[in-house]
Amino acid sequence: MGTGYRMTTDRIRGSFDVQLSRAERTLHLFSLYAQDEITLFPEKLILTLGTKFERNDFTGFETQPSARLLWNTSKSHTLWVSAARAVRTPSRADDDVRLNFITGVGTARSILGNPNLRSEVLNAFELGHRWQILERLSLDTALFYNEYTRLRGVGVQSIGPDPALPLIPTVTQLVFENQTDGEVYGGELATTWKVLDIWTLRPSYSLLLMRMHLKPAAGLGAEVAEEGQSPVHQAMLRSSVDLPGNVTWDALLRYVGGLRTLPVPAYLALDSGITWRPRSWVELSVVGQNLLDDHHPEFKPITFISPQSEIPRSVFGKVTFRF
Repeated sequence: MGTGYRMTTDRIRGSFDVQLSRAERTLHLFSLYAQDEITLFPEKLILTLGTKFERNDFTGFETQPSARLLWNTSKSHTLWVSAARAVRTPSRADDDVRLNFITGVGTARSILGNPNLRSEVLNAFELGHRWQILERLSLDTALFYNEYTRLRGVGVQSIGPDPALPLIPTVTQLVFENQTDGEVYGGELATTWKVLDIWTLRPSYSLLLMRMHLKPAAGLGAEVAEEGQSPVHQAMLRSSVDLPGNVTWDALLRYVGGLRTLPVPAYLALDSGITWRPRSWVELSVVGQNLLDDHHPEFKPITFISPQSEIPRSVFGKVTFRF
């Protein structure tokens, strides 16, 4: 059980692109959380219950309960099921912001914050199974169903002159709204294989499906969250090798499916790094990312008018101290 309080104060100087109705603002967040683990049958059935209460300046009081049941059916099989509620409360970027974009000669688009936004809500349900096939080999399987309500989107508020932009004849005003509900569901497979005492492989695969729905009250011109903006298929292969002299070699090969509604094709990427630990409190690493190509796209925002950026190949060093 615990409690917390956070106060944040900011002062932001606006520009043409980003404006705030209040340049300075102080926000308060109060929280209280509790969790208890209940053993229903020793070493067999364990129930974990928890909840979190928050009081914020945007939506007031929020509660986020959770429950998880773990069942050890045998020494090699474990089943679990969980349910939880989570919220994303509005922020300064949702409440009192104004974003301006020039779209052409004499035209612009503005996205306006909405002080009446409510929290986005997630009800998450999961079912999982772990099978210890051999001493060095295990398989984890999970199914999930996530129900989203009051997701933030943008709807058209007006098209025409705007007193805030007097030199631009035609301004399309969009406003943030709680306009979308949806379901996200799928599954995951993950294996851990201790090939040798010094070498571990972790292949995994995930399937993700989405269905999004505009609420009947959504305004004219409201934009639904695109179902094709997340990859349906993803696969990864992680390798970790412990070398002599406190050296570890890690590599990650990942496949990410293409995005159906955005100009982002499927891609294959490889990250690899060497880490040396001369002492227990210090690490020195050299890491290479996206080693298979010079650059590739991973996402393209559709709400904001900006060129598509690509993720380049990179190599960097890192020193980590632990105290």
